[in-house]
Amino acid sequence: MPDCSAGEFRVLDRRLAPSRLAFIETRFSPLGAQWPFHLLVVSLFYLALAFRFDSRTMFALSLTSFAAWRGVAATSVERALEVLWSYVESV
Repeated sequence: MPDCSAGEFRVLDRRLAPSRLAFIETRFSPLGAQWPFHLLVVSLFYLALAFRFDSRTMFALSLTSFAAWRGVAATSVERALEVLWSYVESV
């Protein structure tokens, strides 16, 4: 049986922390329509951990969640522009 160090458990715990934030968001909706910002919060959380523990894994997770946030934000802007364009065409 492989020996797991305390560091690996810390990394696992920090990787599961955003799921708690996602649970709070889906259950209570504190951010409302601005729910994609929870991805930005997760990205900043991982970035802080990456610098604190000098971890490339946390940095990769930070970049991944930041890219997810940008993708969701770009999609939201795209939808808003489509609504605006359809309004301008109807006038």
